[in-house]
Amino acid sequence: MLGLLGLATAHHVLFFHNLGPRSHLIQLSPIMEQLLENGHQVTAIIFSSVDIKHKNYTEIVLRASLDEGMEKFSQMVVRRDSLLDPELWKWIYKMVTEDLKEHALDVVKHPEVQKLIKTRPRVDAVVTMWTAGTIFAEIFDCPLILFSPNSPVISKGTTNVINFSVQPFITAPFIEPMTFLQRLSNHAMIFAARQAMSLLSSLFHSHQSSYLESKLGLTVQPPDTVLRERVALMLTCSQPLTHGAWQYLPNII
Repeated sequence: MLGLLGLATAHHVLFFHNLGPRSHLIQLSPIMEQLLENGHQVTAIIFSSVDIKHKNYTEIVLRASLDEGMEKFSQMVVRRDSLLDPELWKWIYKMVTEDLKEHALDVVKHPEVQKLIKTRPRVDAVVTMWTAGTIFAEIFDCPLILFSPNSPVISKGTTNVINFSVQPFITAPFIEPMTFLQRLSNHAMIFAARQAMSLLSSLFHSHQSSYLESKLGLTVQPPDTVLRERVALMLTCSQPLTHGAWQYLPNII
């Protein structure tokens, strides 16, 4: 009976996504809607509205927007089909040096986010697409669920290990089986992607953690530590034809 009561208990799930093309939110929306339909509470801290109307849904739309820049980023990745494109890295440099601090601080300075942090409601899980959302798992002391809109190629915290000598990166202009040169290119692309994500993540954390500690007296661990300690699941989309039919650990769905 206690088990049945536990299954029937409504949960509060916090979704966070502050950076990316709108297609990411289109993929997240059905998960939010299904949770709401099942009687759970959903709070979304996102960069653009998903127009969900429900009594258990709270939406916080961040003020700082990188929509135009992210659209350009998406076009570059699709057109060039490679994370080694110099234009892409020029865009990343501009965003890091000119746009990122405002965007990072908007996440924690937004009045409605501040209210959440100060009132500290119960949150049972945080769903995020990238490591900037790890601070909320720390603040609300809850598990972290990663969501990937394409494939689980960057899956820190899941302990899943991918062999990039046989599995192509998602933006690679080739599929398996790879030649020797394609394997080298594949490793270079995944290295570049991880460096870019690591740089953005560390800069976000630097701005946000300094603000939280000075203004609210909160100390949050670095993203890599939070991922290692709090990741419970990864939800990901995949296409066997282009991504390959790979085996993953049970915590990757």
